[in-house]
Amino acid sequence: MARALDHDEQRRSLALRCAPLFARAGYAAINMRQIASELSVSTGVLYHYFPSKAALFEAVAHTTVETDVDVGTRLLMSASSEPRARLELLLRTLQQRVQLFATHYRVLVEYAGQIDDDATAAAWTATVAALRERYARAIGEIIGTGNEGLRDHVLLVLCGLILRAMCGDPTTDIDRVAATLATTLGWNDPR
Repeated sequence: MARALDHDEQRRSLALRCAPLFARAGYAAINMRQIASELSVSTGVLYHYFPSKAALFEAVAHTTVETDVDVGTRLLMSASSEPRARLELLLRTLQQRVQLFATHYRVLVEYAGQIDDDATAAAWTATVAALRERYARAIGEIIGTGNEGLRDHVLLVLCGLILRAMCGDPTTDIDRVAATLATTLGWNDPR
């Protein structure tokens, strides 16, 4: 059992260490040999844990999302017992870190755009569905609802804010977004 845990932990560690490389270089501009060199491991080590660059990228996506969601949810839940205050804090945090998230989106879009075989496309579709569900569950916890439609609505608004920033539009009024979401969520008391 310890060997399996060690293997999983090493795989997770490599994926986390690789995330900044993809963010900096993009997906297409870096190969497994360059990744191994940047991480100070052999290509054999990389291929032991990841059969392909696509598998490594999918592991990076899963691992970074899990880590970010776990840490972010824990921080937001401890910051306030009030769902509305947590949502407002989430929006402000997104606003402060939006360029980082936009960089991540660019790499995801680049990766999705270069997929040229059915097996990789199917694996990526499953990965995206799992990531979306993970984000939606966390949002449900943060805003205090199990309603899938409301969770998805908030997630889509957050994704839209990132896309807006990615396209160079810095004009989002976070207070207005927070008020509109509060109305959508049935939190009608004005602040």
